[in-house]
Amino acid sequence: MEMTANRQERQRSHLLSLSRFTYILRERIFLLGILLASHKTELRVRYADTDQGGVVYNSNYLIFFEVGRTEMMRQLGIPYAQVESEGTILPVVEAHVNYIAPARYDDLLVIESCFAEVRRVRLKIETKIYHQESGQLLATGWVWLASIDANGNLKRLPGDLRKAIGH
Repeated sequence: MEMTANRQERQRSHLLSLSRFTYILRERIFLLGILLASHKTELRVRYADTDQGGVVYNSNYLIFFEVGRTEMMRQLGIPYAQVESEGTILPVVEAHVNYIAPARYDDLLVIESCFAEVRRVRLKIETKIYHQESGQLLATGWVWLASIDANGNLKRLPGDLRKAIGH
């Protein structure tokens, strides 16, 4: 009886390890594809983006994230204006920013955006912001966008958007 219980436990453990491995492998393959599909946009910090000390005000990083994802979608051939004209609105429903180093007035920034996760009615876009000249990473973060109709009801992500991002 004890041998059977041990054997069953080893089999269960093996299956859990295998399923974890499969999940990690799937994620790695997905991320590899995403990294190849990332988009970079340059943006110069305006005076209006900074506080009195000449440093970019914290909430403006979310605006920079928007610039990056808007340009990424435009490059994919699906500008936000087209998505909205076809009846889908993609509001931000969750956001996160890690501030690593300050951006300052007149810095040229590189905003790198990529699709990190796609679900039936939402998608996650990850963003990194670099100082163009030094290459220093200044901020990282992500936003979740929900897919809704004009009445605010959740709806499936549009097929052309899913197709463009490989889903």
